Amino acid sequence: MLQHKFDSLSNPFGVLYNPASILQHLERLLSGDDLQPDLNMSGELHFDYRFHGSFSHPSSEKAKQNMMAADKRASNQLKEAGFIFITWGTAWVYRLKKSGQIVANCHKQGASKFHREKLSPEEITTAWQRFLSDLFDNFPDKQVVITVSPVRHLKDGFAENQRSKAALLLAAEHLENSFEQVSYFPSYEIMLDDLRDYRFYADDLTHPSSEAVEYLWAKFSGVYFNESTQHLNKQLAALHAALNHRLQFPCSSSAQRFAQSQLHKITELEKQLPGLNFADEKLHFQQFITT
Repeated sequence: MLQHKFDSLSNPFGVLYNPASILQHLERLLSGDDLQPDLNMSGELHFDYRFHGSFSHPSSEKAKQNMMAADKRASNQLKEAGFIFITWGTAWVYRLKKSGQIVANCHKQGASKFHREKLSPEEITTAWQRFLSDLFDNFPDKQVVITVSPVRHLKDGFAENQRSKAALLLAAEHLENSFEQVSYFPSYEIMLDDLRDYRFYADDLTHPSSEAVEYLWAKFSGVYFNESTQHLNKQLAALHAALNHRLQFPCSSSAQRFAQSQLHKITELEKQLPGLNFADEKLHFQQFITT
């Protein structure tokens, strides 16, 4: 979405996997309560169990600043967004024995600190029904799209991974049937049932390959975008590919012609999409132009 210039915010608190941790943040954002960072120490790093490890920092003040800034961005985006896309990865959670809190990330703390359990479809559904009811009471026009990540958590074992995904799928079905503003996009089913060949998986045989990502994006686009938007997306995708194109001889006349061609395409896109910022793309291609 970001690559195609949509006004979107991705993973504001880092990558979160379980429905309970995602919901904890969303409930606070909806309530309007200010974030109160709860920092712990791991080696030289300060961390918060509710955040991904990318927010950890040697400075406690810097860690707090980063977390609070992310919370503010997410709060603003939640109010403005027309669509909220929720991706659940696993029903397995780790709960701190000391406080009973479900953590978003264990931050490499010892297993003895946690109790591991699997959320049931009923537990997930009940908690999310409360939040969604409050969300739609305040923002009746918002649309929520639930997906289940096709990335398998094989450390849980093949059977337990499938049972975990099944719990997520059942909860998603209940929520979709309970609210007309909730829909489900079957990325999990497309990946596992439609893209079964090994070429659709990365080297770890778990994550989708770039080819699979493009296939899923095409399916997604067909559901959520009209023909005009899909046409523009193709132009933006071509621009992104050009940005990643490695010029063998950057100072050659052919490289300059290529850069000029891309700058012309950007000018045309700016006419079609006034208000979008192409400054970085322009700067990239202008470096190949010699005067």
